[in-house]
Amino acid sequence: MTSTLFRVGLILTYRCNAECRHCFFECSPSSTDVMPLQTAQRLISEALNLGAEWISLSGGEPFLEYELLNELIAFSSGKGLKTEVVSNGFWGQTMEGARSVLKPLMDAGLDVLNLSVDDFHREYISLESVRN
Repeated sequence: MTSTLFRVGLILTYRCNAECRHCFFECSPSSTDVMPLQTAQRLISEALNLGAEWISLSGGEPFLEYELLNELIAFSSGKGLKTEVVSNGFWGQTMEGARSVLKPLMDAGLDVLNLSVDDFHREYISLESVRN
């Protein structure tokens, strides 16, 4: 039986603007851990060589490392990989603001945005931000 690698997830940072009680990774605003660009690019290239079709970028909150996030989406997309980002949506305070944050990522090749919303996240992130 052959196995196909479908998706590889990278945790870009353990820094998060929330500190949810259920967070398995114990992410918090005080964390300073960020994956270096070169490390992420190497891992993405290795994932591609292993047959991955998707790269999922998460954290913590990957939008707190926006430049890194944008760069890695462009890098992955440029190699023919599909890209997704998992976020709590804090950056969506307004519809216009959300568009201005997402447009460059879409232009770089972002395919899917997954938003984390539940009772734990809502202690820190307004539902309105997630809606936007």
